[in-house]
Amino acid sequence: MSDYPVEVEKITRAKKVDEQGATVVMEDDECSRIYFWTDKIIFSVCTIIPGQKTPMDHGHDGAYEVIYCIEGNVVVFLPDENRYEELKQGAALCLPERAKHQVINVGSEVAKLSWSLAPHIGR
Repeated sequence: MSDYPVEVEKITRAKKVDEQGATVVMEDDECSRIYFWTDKIIFSVCTIIPGQKTPMDHGHDGAYEVIYCIEGNVVVFLPDENRYEELKQGAALCLPERAKHQVINVGSEVAKLSWSLAPHIGR
């Protein structure tokens, strides 16, 4: 299903995961902590240092992706639309299926983002 070292879970009752219990994944300059990965939703938090960018994400078949800015100031490049969206603390961006995107930390501090995909990763 993906290149991430995470197994798909079936959650049948409430489950709590703290930062230490999340699976850490590095993709270039992006450090992600994956908290939940089920057949219905994926929830993760990532950090990007100032001036760095994530690899180009080619989007997901059958899945929407939400990027929420917890801390910092980033720009999301959407090459298929030839546009940029700025996200500051408290802002969110919902991407449709197969939306290519890349996140660039344009701020002076580490950016912390939450990203979720539903109903599945679609790759």
